[in-house]
Amino acid sequence: MGDYDVSVRLLEYTRDQDCSCLAFWKCYECDVFFQICLQPLSPTQGQICQGNNQDDRVDDTHHFLFAGALRGHDIYTWRNVNGQPTFQISVHVFDYDAFGGTDDLGVTSYTFRGNRPTVQTVTTTPGNKNLRYWTVQYSQGHILL
Repeated sequence: MGDYDVSVRLLEYTRDQDCSCLAFWKCYECDVFFQICLQPLSPTQGQICQGNNQDDRVDDTHHFLFAGALRGHDIYTWRNVNGQPTFQISVHVFDYDAFGGTDDLGVTSYTFRGNRPTVQTVTTTPGNKNLRYWTVQYSQGHILL
């Protein structure tokens, strides 16, 4: 057992064009923001989340690249996580609504189990998932997603 670091880099957001973000009988695109959570699995620890800031959102969208739309809010890092490098990353997507509650648009997850350096791109199935691409990288003592 030892300490390791985890970084998540979000690449692309996409969802089907639809009227899921309704306001008074009109069809609107969503105003999306994200929460990224790390769940260490060995040993099991509490979930550690970042993001979830309504000010860091992209308005009226169903698709964008993080590097252009949310530069500076596309990489999330956890340092000195204790234990074996076995964990789950969850990316939660929300729709901001100034009048009413925030809507949960869904979550996509990736579980990392291993001890060898790796680079992994996670692609979720379009449709009911909201995040299409994100990068996962693990190096000895450090994990970069």
